[in-house]
Amino acid sequence: MTSESPTPENQPIPKDSAIVEVSDETREMVDRDMPDADEDVKQKAMELLEAIRRKAQAEVQAANDRTQETYLKAIDDAKKTIEQTEQFAKEQQESLDNAVKMAQNEVQTRWDGLTKEIEEFGSRLQEAAETAWKIITQPKEASESDVPSATAEEASDKES
Repeated sequence: MTSESPTPENQPIPKDSAIVEVSDETREMVDRDMPDADEDVKQKAMELLEAIRRKAQAEVQAANDRTQETYLKAIDDAKKTIEQTEQFAKEQQESLDNAVKMAQNEVQTRWDGLTKEIEEFGSRLQEAAETAWKIITQPKEASESDVPSATAEEASDKES
């Protein structure tokens, strides 16, 4: 003997109870738009319209929730992208600053080297000018010891 316990699917629904509780708004709409319809037809129409309305509200709410979630995720993603871009820009600025400093140091080093070379060259030119001036302004003496060696050799060649 199997006794089936009544379940919501197989329980008989009393004729006067509705599957879906109908709102006053839906009841007024059906009464207004279907004044001559049978009460049973009106009841089924009200239940159907109420189920459709509730399903539509649920779908709108779900879509609203998904839209809000998507919007918030997009805002978070945009914020992360901006932060990453700012970090990248900061790193690039630091890199550029370092490159400029390195270039400035290189230019300064080369300028210092060039300045030193010019000073050394100037000193050598001054020494050469002083030596030339001494040679030019030195009084001429007849002794052989003061005569440059090339001139002494020429003199000995002339004597022979």
